Amino acid sequence: MFQRRVRVRRLRFALAALAGLTLIGTGVLGAVATSLEWDGLLTPGPGWDDRYTIRSYDVAGTLAADGTYSVTEDITVEWHEPRRGLIRDIDRSAPDGREMTVRDIEVTSDTQDDVWFEVLDDTDGVDSVHLGEEVEYRPLGVDHYRISYELDGLLVASDGIATLRWDTFGDQWDTLIEQVSVTLELPDGDHDLACVVGAVGEAFACEGTGPDWTAESMRPGRGVTVEARLDPAAVDPAGAPAADLGPLEEFDRVALQRLGLIAGLTAGATLPLLGTVGGPATRRRRRQAAQRIETTGVTYAPPRGLSPLTGGFLVRGEHTTTNDGELFAAWLLDTQQRGLIDVRSRPKEREGDTTDADGDGDGFAVRLTGRGTPSSEEEGAALRSLVPTGEQWSTWDDDTPDKQRTAFETDWQALKKHHAEEAGVPGSVTLRIGPAGMAMGVAAVALAVVLAQFAPGGLIAVILGLIAAWAASAYTDHTLRTAIAYLPDDRIEPWRQLEGLRRFVSEAHAEQISGLADDPNVALDDPFLQLLPWVIAFGYGEQWAERFDQNIRAATEQHGYYAPVRTTQITAARSVATPQASTAGGGGASGVGSGGGGGGGSSR
Repeated sequence: MFQRRVRVRRLRFALAALAGLTLIGTGVLGAVATSLEWDGLLTPGPGWDDRYTIRSYDVAGTLAADGTYSVTEDITVEWHEPRRGLIRDIDRSAPDGREMTVRDIEVTSDTQDDVWFEVLDDTDGVDSVHLGEEVEYRPLGVDHYRISYELDGLLVASDGIATLRWDTFGDQWDTLIEQVSVTLELPDGDHDLACVVGAVGEAFACEGTGPDWTAESMRPGRGVTVEARLDPAAVDPAGAPAADLGPLEEFDRVALQRLGLIAGLTAGATLPLLGTVGGPATRRRRRQAAQRIETTGVTYAPPRGLSPLTGGFLVRGEHTTTNDGELFAAWLLDTQQRGLIDVRSRPKEREGDTTDADGDGDGFAVRLTGRGTPSSEEEGAALRSLVPTGEQWSTWDDDTPDKQRTAFETDWQALKKHHAEEAGVPGSVTLRIGPAGMAMGVAAVALAVVLAQFAPGGLIAVILGLIAAWAASAYTDHTLRTAIAYLPDDRIEPWRQLEGLRRFVSEAHAEQISGLADDPNVALDDPFLQLLPWVIAFGYGEQWAERFDQNIRAATEQHGYYAPVRTTQITAARSVATPQASTAGGGGASGVGSGGGGGGGSSR
């Protein structure tokens, strides 16, 4: 007993030390990532191009009485390697989704005589302005360019007020912009002005007060968006198209998803730490779980009256739902062995399809035999929805109607719930944590969020820590199986038998109960064949498929069984028996505030 407690304490200390080092490493790597300009993780935008730097980017916009918006961009760029010039992509998308008109584009320079430029009309709604030299490279050093153009259609009416929302120079520049200034020139009036800076989904206030703002150290993927809600007495909104603009200074769903991911990564990385910090009850449960495991021996047969589905839940706990395909495959084979159904795999028939090395087809066919009795009402309902044609063959493949798939999925979920309740698995078997552990977890999440704001590259350390923590957490769960301590007393003995059987099948010692090595023929009542559903439910189907491939093939051919023990077969069997997931794409905002005239730029 003393040695066992020492081992548990050492493991707890190691996990706590790992979690602590992970948090320390996050901060260190965050600082290193910032100094190395290691950017872009979880942040929309292009990669970093260090062949040039924009020293300053000064943007001025003037709104005329007729709604025309004149823009002047002064760009001071330093070349670190030979480049021909810049590419400025001007987005023609208006805030309400229309396409604006960009006209009268001009480029001048006071550092380059006769500056060359060419405007390419992009089919994606972007005017691409190529400027600098046409063929030659610019000498290393500093150049200054001025781009001027007019935007027609930027002004919209939001809530009955003429509104100008402008993404200034865009958020797709691929290098550092050291200094930014934005100036608005508007008709005289009492206007409501605002400015935000950040990446897509972010909205941090700019420095200064309107109509002049500044920002510094704009990394790739960052932009500046300004908004002017114009005085109705100065600008009549009647001539502007109506648009429903969302709030400017508000985090959108992209930012919330990013922060949620950061918090999730950090919380996952601290799971071992939370598991090691708790009160006396937690420590008692761990000791109890360790004792139950150490006093359980190997068994060679499943307990009577227990199904593989119930056994899967009893051995693997509530997290068995993540192995839904294996449970379904085990149930499919078990119902065959009990004589309730006949199943046969279907060879691939469509043009270009070929049966793979495992003999998998593009689905399977199943029918009711009319013999035997389902073990429960839930199983009877699942069988009827699996085989709606009764004793006729029902085909499950990519062409199975979604209505049939959905009906079976509903009954399958009810059947799994029934077996989970029969197993006596608690609704939650996660480790209980004390106030200290909870406080550490909250502190770790807060630390990651802070690091994400000031050093996004430091999140790489969080991900690395998460991987290490997952491995440690999985080892703890396998070694201590704390969940076992929460099983009710009347389920302990069945669990002991199943745990012993799991140990047996995980070692794949089937030759101890059958003469398989000498005789490839498998009798219908052979223990090897009877164990296959349990092997699949426990998650060792692939291991048995590798070691007893010929024997399993002989069993399926001799007795007409469909035994999906391999990963490929299990995946195929589960995928054709459940509704196909639909995918839908979604787009994000252009710039931090989804205004017009954004885009971005690069060197050339």
